[in-house]
Amino acid sequence: MKCKRIIVFLLTLVMMASVFSVQIFAKNEITILLDGQELLFDVPPQAIDNRIMVPMRKIFESMGAVVEWDGSTQAITAIKGDTIVIMQIDNEVINVSGKDIVLDVPPQAVNSRTLVPARAVAESLNAKVDWDGDTQTVIIKYKTLQSEDNDMKINEIWNIEEKEDFVIEMTQYIAEKCEYGDKMEILNEEQRVLYIIQLLEMEVNNGGFAQFFFNSSGEFANELVSSFEKIGAIKTAEICKKAISVYGDEVPTDRDEREDIISPDDEKEEERIEEILNECDDAFFEYEENLVELNYQFIISNKASFLN
Repeated sequence: MKCKRIIVFLLTLVMMASVFSVQIFAKNEITILLDGQELLFDVPPQAIDNRIMVPMRKIFESMGAVVEWDGSTQAITAIKGDTIVIMQIDNEVINVSGKDIVLDVPPQAVNSRTLVPARAVAESLNAKVDWDGDTQTVIIKYKTLQSEDNDMKINEIWNIEEKEDFVIEMTQYIAEKCEYGDKMEILNEEQRVLYIIQLLEMEVNNGGFAQFFFNSSGEFANELVSSFEKIGAIKTAEICKKAISVYGDEVPTDRDEREDIISPDDEKEEERIEEILNECDDAFFEYEENLVELNYQFIISNKASFLN
């Protein structure tokens, strides 16, 4: 009987020890917070040589970067806007937009995942990183930091006195904001109008209306007329309407379809289209309307739409 009591007592101690161990382990888990949201990983973050290492793909993609993996060289490339980050397994040197940076701990392969120093990854995309030792938490501030930077930049733009410089800088700001057309959904109506107008001007000045239709910019062709009308450029809107007429009632959003129509097999039809577009180019280059002034007045009249 005494023996049974000893066995029960020992089993109780083992169970208590197990529970206690689990609790201790839970307290020691490393948490990654990105702009206040916890990131969950299939391979958990861990401390290696006194550095917090995290799965590279998850954290980069959570910050909006595109990640590519080259198995032959074991190299990782992350692209976010103009920033390109290149890392390689077991290589402590990473390249951030052409600049080499030496890490204390190189990227490492753990359970088929590439783990990299959390601070190095976040800071390569201009994020701010803090460490809370009491809660074992890495705190990354990214979107909120970008927002603060944008607020500073937009304030600087509004202080530009030269009209043409003001329009150019505001257009560049809007282009960067929507990642050059890849994220048009984040623009409001007035910002979209400005971006589409400037996109047409750039393409036509470089290669005419044909280039505008051929390139990805042609996706916005059906918004050209209304956009120029909204800034009061009625004559330019008519030129756009004539150029669009080579497609009939509506310009296809598919690039291949646009190319097929504008470059038909029938030579006479191709000559007809070319003649129309050349006429539109010539009319556009005459600049009967002061587009800089019209764009400037449009922005000023809709200031609330261009403050962020």
